[in-house]
Amino acid sequence: MTISRVLSRAHCAALSAALLSSCAGVPNTTDMRTPDPTTISEHIRCEMRDAIIGLFNDRIGYNKGNEQKAAELTRDALYSYDPPDAKDDDDRDEKRAYHEAVAFDQFLTRDFDHMPDPDPELVQIVKTYSKMTIGYRFNFDITMTDTADSSLDLTSVFTRGTLATGFTATAIGVRQSQDAWNQFDRVDLLLTNLPTIRRCNSFRSNKTQPQHARIVYPITGSLGLRSRVAGFVNKNQAGNLINEKTDLELLSGLPTKIVPSETVNMIFTTTLRGGVNPQFKLAALTGSNITQAMLKAQRERKDIHSVTFVLQLPEVGALVAETRSAQERKDRKNLEEQISSQQNQLDNEVRRQEKTNDIKTIINELSQ
Repeated sequence: MTISRVLSRAHCAALSAALLSSCAGVPNTTDMRTPDPTTISEHIRCEMRDAIIGLFNDRIGYNKGNEQKAAELTRDALYSYDPPDAKDDDDRDEKRAYHEAVAFDQFLTRDFDHMPDPDPELVQIVKTYSKMTIGYRFNFDITMTDTADSSLDLTSVFTRGTLATGFTATAIGVRQSQDAWNQFDRVDLLLTNLPTIRRCNSFRSNKTQPQHARIVYPITGSLGLRSRVAGFVNKNQAGNLINEKTDLELLSGLPTKIVPSETVNMIFTTTLRGGVNPQFKLAALTGSNITQAMLKAQRERKDIHSVTFVLQLPEVGALVAETRSAQERKDRKNLEEQISSQQNQLDNEVRRQEKTNDIKTIINELSQ
């Protein structure tokens, strides 16, 4: 074998390594095994819906007289509803979703203000947060990197010794695909929308959400959104939450629109790696021979899934915490005035009774 033929083979091997990295296609965000990005976004919206329902239920059941109503509006109770006239599974799903939509529509438009045990705090919460908007920003970013390394060691044996020549080649291919979109919900619509209820019920029945997918993609599991929503409510109820402002607006104290809001960012990164590294070695004989060769191929896929939530209330004329404080002071003053009025009535009755007794005493004395 001549040196030129060996060099030609070495060159072909290097080209083969380069071709190996280039044969992978552009990554597709829908090629995520299971579930796909659209399913993930739907699952997140359903978790947000469950979180809001749970928080409403906590307040409904705060007064013992309303515990039965709270039990009727839990997701478990509504999902377990079995319409007696359902013709088949599809008809049952339709009527179950309609039953839930009607239940929340009645609660949000009337029942919250006509509870068996009246609760002013519940009334304030429903009026304030049933119009809360939720903005979603979904971003699915996949980067796939293919690396191929090849090397050849050529050994030429001569009478007086050997000549070793090494050849190497490396090819790196990087491809990226990104899918991003925005969505919007309003609490009262999210709780009463029939297609949304049906979709969330399908997740609950595990028809569209493979459990094993959570192992590879943690974003498909629970994101703990209930604590996020509860945090927003607590900050707004007691902490005078406002919208984002510039430093000048914040420091100047000038009156601006009050739009309580909060932004939450969540980022999940999954990295998958795989490779192969075959090698062979031969003993050097006479002439020129390939004595060692190596081909190393590696693929890495990095999926970055991010979701941003923006929780926001409509423009309000005053800070919620200050409004609640003013209402509490007003209620306290009314209560004190009521107690004072009752005490005055009692005192007047006592004085009237005392005067009556005095008159009776005088009459008795005169009669004697």
